[in-house]
Amino acid sequence: MDDVIGDEVADVLLQMRAQAESLMRDTVRIVRPGQPVTDPDTGQVTVPTTVLYEGCGKVQTTAAQGVAAADVGGEFPTVTRLTIHVPVGVADCLPGDVAEVVASVGGMAGRKFRILERMPQKTWSTAFRFPVEEVT
Repeated sequence: MDDVIGDEVADVLLQMRAQAESLMRDTVRIVRPGQPVTDPDTGQVTVPTTVLYEGCGKVQTTAAQGVAAADVGGEFPTVTRLTIHVPVGVADCLPGDVAEVVASVGGMAGRKFRILERMPQKTWSTAFRFPVEEVT
């Protein structure tokens, strides 16, 4: 029996990726922090970064509602799960890499997010979706 569905999906996968990318209206920059460097004269510590990607992307929630966190000092703060979406194949991000929203149609410019997990590889991916937490 022919793999008709698989062949059809393969035929339209580039179109599906282009459609997913058309929804990525923000500009994101993803960097990998290096080892801290201390200036011997001033004592100032800087962390050099390597740019892995800069281009279109978007920030999405992964749940319709926040998820209750553990008791923190008698409070139960709400944590919202977020993902950063970028086009397929643009960056092989690792936990600890940082994504900054450089420009945004939704008012997110300037917000930074730490990538929590490596992108799981899959055959029919229309976007890379990295789980993140906001860096404050």
